[in-house]
Amino acid sequence: MASFAYLDGGRLANDLISKDADARLFVLDTRMDAAWRSNHALSIGASVDFTFANLSGSRGFDSALGNAVENTLRLTGWGEWRFSRVIALKLNSRLLLFGSPPTGRLQFRAASSVAVDARVSFANVAPVGAWAVWPELEFSWQHVNLMFGVGYGYLAVPIVDVTLNQRGLLLTGDFFVRFGG
Repeated sequence: MASFAYLDGGRLANDLISKDADARLFVLDTRMDAAWRSNHALSIGASVDFTFANLSGSRGFDSALGNAVENTLRLTGWGEWRFSRVIALKLNSRLLLFGSPPTGRLQFRAASSVAVDARVSFANVAPVGAWAVWPELEFSWQHVNLMFGVGYGYLAVPIVDVTLNQRGLLLTGDFFVRFGG
């Protein structure tokens, strides 16, 4: 599976920051899944996913230009016990196998005779081996599916998948409708 997200935040940047501001976010997420069902009640699965995120922006009036790139590789495992066709309990876990801290480049002119060209990196990201565990309760009716769970572990920023160096309470939820047979 592969998915991407692109946000052109130029208009938002112009409205909130200043005129002649530009901001863009591009995220590419690739994932490979495998699952096995022993019978109608028990299933297990795993996935490996890689995320590339790039955030860039500029401000025209002071010639500020910035860019940040981040990569992560994660392993997710799960086990599901189905009590009935409608109700299941699922135990999920996530492990950070590789994570390059978001690094970037910042360029701007501080004064007419001073130009700044700096490489920056964010130090407060989770170490390799960062983990999270959360059970979920699932309801699967004929077309409507609802899931919610509570767990503990390293927190992650959705969409860009940056794992933070902070552990805490995880709240999960999902709702979707399946069409067809």
